[in-house]
Amino acid sequence: MKRRLFLASTAMAGAALMTQPQTAAAKMEKNQTGKEGVFNLSFQEGIVPTKTDAKKDPAGAMSEKLDWMEKHGVVGLEPWGGGLENRVEEFQKALESRNIKISAICAGFAGAPCSHDPAERKKAKDSMTVILQAAGALGSTGLIYVPAFNGQSRMSYVGLRYELIEFLNEMAPVAEKANCPLLLEPLTRGETWYIRQLADAAKICGEVNHPFVQMMGDFYHMG
Repeated sequence: MKRRLFLASTAMAGAALMTQPQTAAAKMEKNQTGKEGVFNLSFQEGIVPTKTDAKKDPAGAMSEKLDWMEKHGVVGLEPWGGGLENRVEEFQKALESRNIKISAICAGFAGAPCSHDPAERKKAKDSMTVILQAAGALGSTGLIYVPAFNGQSRMSYVGLRYELIEFLNEMAPVAEKANCPLLLEPLTRGETWYIRQLADAAKICGEVNHPFVQMMGDFYHMG
């Protein structure tokens, strides 16, 4: 849709809504469940403060990080995906008696899911398969991925969209077998020219129509 047409149509929709305030309010009240919402905090592993040198004492550093997280009410830990298959036992042991779980896995795969280079796409598929298996073993909520950062693909917008849907159709059964969803993450225009809106990510997930192909809205990038 043209930008001008979009702005005009949303303005008309807003005007229509303003003429029916009671109807809108009634709909919002109808959707209220009366249940209290839960806001779960999750930190990436690398930003949790610790004084212990992780290289010299990885177990000590992890324990200190988890202590800090529990003290401050953080219930989710988001590790980097690279090399995750070598850390499954480490995380399982560290979280054994904790009120903290592995949340999402932050990328860490090689290549690019939607590169113009077939070799880069294969790298992404192979490495993501390994990460998904490790993430599933840890009970992760999903593997975060970005189809293509700026400079990773010379494909057209339409070509890249077809490539992404084909990629997800191939990877969805892999994610399901690993019991770890794929999480499509929109970014800002400074990071990617493709998939910058939550609605577009939702549309992609709808077209693939598989329960293990999902999306996430990142408050940082939404800002």
